[in-house]
Amino acid sequence: MLSKGICNQAFIPMRKEASETSEMVNQAIFGDTFSILEQEKIKGFTRISLDHDHYEGWISKGSYTSAENDITDLKTIILHDLFTVLYSKDKSDQLILGCGSRLRISSPGMILIENKVYILPETKEEKAGNLRDQIVSWGLKLLSLPYIWGGRSSFGFDCSGLCQNLYSQAGIAIPRDASQQAGVGKTRSFIAEAVRGDLAFFDNDNGEIIHVGMILDEGKILHSSGKVKIDSIDHQGIYSASQNRYTHKLRLVKNLLD
Repeated sequence: MLSKGICNQAFIPMRKEASETSEMVNQAIFGDTFSILEQEKIKGFTRISLDHDHYEGWISKGSYTSAENDITDLKTIILHDLFTVLYSKDKSDQLILGCGSRLRISSPGMILIENKVYILPETKEEKAGNLRDQIVSWGLKLLSLPYIWGGRSSFGFDCSGLCQNLYSQAGIAIPRDASQQAGVGKTRSFIAEAVRGDLAFFDNDNGEIIHVGMILDEGKILHSSGKVKIDSIDHQGIYSASQNRYTHKLRLVKNLLD
């Protein structure tokens, strides 16, 4: 049986190779659990596979906590605010966590991290309502955050990391990369059929899926390209008013929610 770990930092860079200078291909964010596949003893890196999407990468060995004890029975809450600050009970430490982070409550109003108790902040009760509306409202909180290759946290997103994070906040697990996300859900016949919360996918001249964004209302799309922003979309693709041109060619639209 594989050993398990949990991310107890705001995020942990997941790298392509076992090196601090290697490309960041993904991030584990607070509360993510994972299987430990391999340990590189000389360089001190660990290769992991995230439990929610099986994405693999190398992380620094000292950046995570063992999760050998069963944590599946603990009550879990998901953070929806851009940033949430947790203070330790003894006031000696704090954690700054982003949206999509998962807090596992060990006792009422508290969580235990590496033998230190942190106090849960008071949070506004999320109004029950249309799931699509909720996902869109969470997405609009992220406007102007920077584009970061491999990012899927409040500290920066790539295009597919943004969509995965927003769906994760709703408790819906989807694949990590745009090409993988395009392989699930139901295809809309036309862009005119798309409704808010659907995902639109875009390809290059070779037909490869290279970009994804989330449909809003009235021909608008939320996506991460340079930064998290809203652009126009039609049957041709994404039109950037600031650049006065189409920047991404539409391939298909998927409904992953119904």
